[in-house]
Amino acid sequence: MSTCTISCSQPGLVLVMIKTAMISDCGTCQDDFYFRKWPVSPQGIIRTGQSVELECRVSAEDRISISWTLNGEQLINSSRRYQNATTGDLTIRRADHRLDSGDFACTATNVSSGFSIASQPATLMIHWIGHSTRINLESLTTGRHIVEDELSGLAQVDTGEDVALYCHAEGSGELQYDWFHNGRKIPKNKTKKLSLHSFSASESGTYTCSAKNGAGHSKSNVPSILTTVKSQLVRFTKDTVATIDSTVRLPCAFQPPANPVEWLFRGSLLGQTSQHTVESDGQLVISKINQQSEGWYHCRKSDGSAVEEYGSHLKVAFLHDFAKTAIDPPPPLSNGHHYYFAEYSTAELSCTAPDGLPSPTIWWEGPSGQVLTPPSEKTDSVLLLTRVLQEDAGTYRCRAGNIVRNVSIHVNLVVTSPPTIQQHPVSASVNEDETVSMSCAFSGSPAPATIVQWLKNGQPLTDPPKPVHGLRNSTLNFVAASKRHVGNYACRLRTIGHLPVDSQTATLHVREKLKFTVPPVAKSLELGTVRKVLCKAQGSPAPIVRWVKEDLKPLLTWPPHIEDINGTLIFHGVQDDDAGQYTCIATNSQGFISASVLINVTSNGPVFSVEFPPINSNVVIAVSPHFTSLPNNVTFYKEGQKVELHCRANGHPFPTIQWDKDSVMDGFTSDR
Repeated sequence: MSTCTISCSQPGLVLVMIKTAMISDCGTCQDDFYFRKWPVSPQGIIRTGQSVELECRVSAEDRISISWTLNGEQLINSSRRYQNATTGDLTIRRADHRLDSGDFACTATNVSSGFSIASQPATLMIHWIGHSTRINLESLTTGRHIVEDELSGLAQVDTGEDVALYCHAEGSGELQYDWFHNGRKIPKNKTKKLSLHSFSASESGTYTCSAKNGAGHSKSNVPSILTTVKSQLVRFTKDTVATIDSTVRLPCAFQPPANPVEWLFRGSLLGQTSQHTVESDGQLVISKINQQSEGWYHCRKSDGSAVEEYGSHLKVAFLHDFAKTAIDPPPPLSNGHHYYFAEYSTAELSCTAPDGLPSPTIWWEGPSGQVLTPPSEKTDSVLLLTRVLQEDAGTYRCRAGNIVRNVSIHVNLVVTSPPTIQQHPVSASVNEDETVSMSCAFSGSPAPATIVQWLKNGQPLTDPPKPVHGLRNSTLNFVAASKRHVGNYACRLRTIGHLPVDSQTATLHVREKLKFTVPPVAKSLELGTVRKVLCKAQGSPAPIVRWVKEDLKPLLTWPPHIEDINGTLIFHGVQDDDAGQYTCIATNSQGFISASVLINVTSNGPVFSVEFPPINSNVVIAVSPHFTSLPNNVTFYKEGQKVELHCRANGHPFPTIQWDKDSVMDGFTSDR
């Protein structure tokens, strides 16, 4: 197999058309399809957790299969990253820099010939920021790495020593940093390194750092307590998480025991109250924790002999509810949390944990409450069922919990079976304006897992009537059937997870009702002229249309100057005796219809119709129409040559002129 490629490249536009042939000569390529839409690198910042749609559409759809690659590796659908079965587009929900960064390309393959074309790649660069930061300590004086004591959790340095604090954070692009001392922001320092020259007791305390970029900021910042070697602090808590209405103890102990220590909150000294108590060993007891209790608490000696102060961060625990979009992929139908999987297929659902402090554990439970996935502190949990059976159907719950509470979100798993048509639509033949119906019934998964689509002449039905759907059936009701309803009908069953199934074809015949399409109209014919009186009718079968005159016996031959051609009455030189009542009769197997008109004959030239009104009133004069110019007789022209035929008439009121071709009124094509 050989290929030939035609490519066109402009800024922002790449079009690739590839043809193929089963012989080496590319000049006779057979496959002829190209990308109408192809994946494009997104504009702007794509952040972790954001959803991304990559398009892939080709000019042909029949027997064309779409697949995707990432950095040249074939992609496999998952609950988080999957291909739209209808359009071929790729959906990425909750983009992950570890899994979704790189070049995405789609490939379109003709499943009959095996020929394929690949799109230009779209590059995803996903911005991300790590969840937490931590601090590394180093002595610039000695070069040693400063570590915290395992028992006290304190990092000690000598007074006067030069110290560097490094904020360790992970993220994409350039990171910006903020430094905090006892919860207070240190101004004018946005770099990863914080230098403390000639360290003094006043610089002792709790240090934290945070990092941010275009993807957001770090949510958890691990504090470090820095103190001098000579400090007498021996026990202190950097941070604490407490629940609402609980009681918390914050230790602050010096050795030897100092005078009673002082605790401050938001700049105010805490006394002995119903909520706050400072015990003799320096512990701060906080009762009945509420949201307003959250913040930084500062401990220091009360004798004023030192300037050391240490900050302890109290956080209030919480756990949000699951987001409505916590389950991936989204439900295929807008009927709540119902998910449909074909029998014997693989069911995969991903559940994203809600925000919480402490970070919640997350797991899946089955219909009977059994734990299906081990509880984990990961951000999501994946439910994977291989080769699902009908007995796997039921309600599954994704649960998350921490010290505050447990929350859950449920999904209803429906296992679908392939549909089988039990009743095919039946052909029918009816008269116009009669009522008829076509029905289709099936076994298998009921609606909405199975939808019934009606086809007319092989194409989806878009015109009325609108189908009436049941759980396992669908009916087309043709009320007042007409010619536009004529055609071949079939129902197509689409069950989620299975190939479509088409019914047998049923044909609807509609016998057109006998009726006039051009009813006769009363006329005044000018004496001696050539004139026509039209009468057209339709019906099934096609009717015979003829004229009769009141004073002539039926079926008698018309006078030589009159012809009746398929309902068109032609007068070759109108005579006085032609005046009278004429009746047009249309007949077929349905019966007959008739319509009568009065034909008048007028003399050449103007005819005056004078009304004699009261005195001083106006006189109304009507002038019958007459031709002033007639078209020339048959003329020969070359094919493609322009032809003009002229016809003019006069009268009062001014007459209208109509043309006919082969006795068909206005039987001309508008484009010529």
